[in-house]
Amino acid sequence: MRIMAQAQVPVTNTCTHHPMQVYQFYCENDNTLACRLCVTGVHRGHTLSDLSEHAKSKRRELKGHLQSMKDELQLIKDEEKQNNQHLDEMERKRSVISKAISDKAEYVKEKVDDAKCKLDEEFKALQKIDKTLLGNCKQKAATCREKLQKHMETIEKQLSNNDSDLIHWISKNRFDPLCLDRSFLTEMALGKPSEYRLDSIEIDEKRMARMIGRFQNVCYEDHVCSGDEFQGQIELNTSIDFKSNYPNYQHVGTVVPVHGELAWIGFQRPGTLHLVTKKGAEKMKILVGFDFKDMKITKYGDILVSEEKGFKVWRFTFCGRKQEFYDASPFITRCMCVTRNGEVLLCLHKNSTTGNGKIVKLSPTGKVMAEYSKNQNGKEMFQKPDRIIQNVNDDFLVIDGETRAIQGFNSDFTKVKFTYNGSQKPAGPKPFQPDSVTNDRMGHLYIADYENHAIHVLQPDGSFLTFLQFKELERNWPRRVAVDLKSFLWIGCNNAKLYTISLHSLGLQI
Repeated sequence: MRIMAQAQVPVTNTCTHHPMQVYQFYCENDNTLACRLCVTGVHRGHTLSDLSEHAKSKRRELKGHLQSMKDELQLIKDEEKQNNQHLDEMERKRSVISKAISDKAEYVKEKVDDAKCKLDEEFKALQKIDKTLLGNCKQKAATCREKLQKHMETIEKQLSNNDSDLIHWISKNRFDPLCLDRSFLTEMALGKPSEYRLDSIEIDEKRMARMIGRFQNVCYEDHVCSGDEFQGQIELNTSIDFKSNYPNYQHVGTVVPVHGELAWIGFQRPGTLHLVTKKGAEKMKILVGFDFKDMKITKYGDILVSEEKGFKVWRFTFCGRKQEFYDASPFITRCMCVTRNGEVLLCLHKNSTTGNGKIVKLSPTGKVMAEYSKNQNGKEMFQKPDRIIQNVNDDFLVIDGETRAIQGFNSDFTKVKFTYNGSQKPAGPKPFQPDSVTNDRMGHLYIADYENHAIHVLQPDGSFLTFLQFKELERNWPRRVAVDLKSFLWIGCNNAKLYTISLHSLGLQI
């Protein structure tokens, strides 16, 4: 077969049947070459074509096949390249996901360790106070029970009298069914359930609930005192002077209550945080290591600290680790607030004398979620946003250090609900200078007016109520205000002074 195949394919231009003749034609019937003599011989009557034309046709056909194969080869190469790119992308994503899982696992482990440390500390603290609290509550409950029994016996006795004697007795004796020691009721109504075990108190639970409810209705009157009434009713609960132990301390930089009896007190220069009780007992001290502007507690219990004239916010874990939380370069970090769902809103200033600042919303891990600088009309909302808080309606209140005004925004900063530039009746001879703002659980606002030694009290809608002014503030400048869970107003002043006031004594509905 190989010899026959080779015989059909000429290796020269001369005809194999007529050696003196060259090939000039191509026989379509036999698919072979033919010379001039073959046409009249063996290929007589066959379909013939010119050899050169037939060769050109075959060349075009081969070129077409070659181009098709080249195109197919290119498609294969392109697909292979895309597959390689896809594999590379999958590998990159796998590395990123693997690292994220590893980081998250480490973060969760760290949080679990921190939570364990906190729970151990809290459990030890509760163990110390439980016996005292339960003993006091049992004793006061027993006294309450005895007094109530006596009152019931007296009333039952009077009910058996005739009408005239009963009316005469009522007119002579203004009877209050709750004229007894209410302090343990206050503790159970306002304190933490974990600290007060009601099931250990030997008194009927339904009766106790009715007594607590009636006590709250008696104490929390729906009344707002006028400015004149406030002057005689403000009583300081505690007064703390940090300079007695730390002579180089200046003004209080931040006040963050974390419990009914505890609060973090920060001093910007030097950068130091103190965890103290209302009476001034120091429970913990943290040396931040740099001058800071503000500090807040996250939903996980970590401490966030913003630099005074820098670009970063740092996170301090409960176990003492320091980590970078957010880098605001080229903006300068100011004050911040932690929302109820754990997000962080941070005020930022331009790192220059010109240009407006902005507010950024960060996730609990420090990722940027949103930025607020211009309203829907494209106008700047802030010039130098300095402080921000979230109120009971989940709206945000912002102090602008340039305009010296407080603005109330809705939760997504698309609407300005109110603007407060100070009351019509000035608190003092100097212009309104808001240095910080806080709110209680009913939404009342308390604003530290630094220059005029006063605290402005506003309704939740931003309308003015009254001033808080007392002699201690006349000698000191209020800089920071905060309200704790037991409705005490903490006031941090210059000269390292700290005061607390019970808001219940002011007549506000708290």
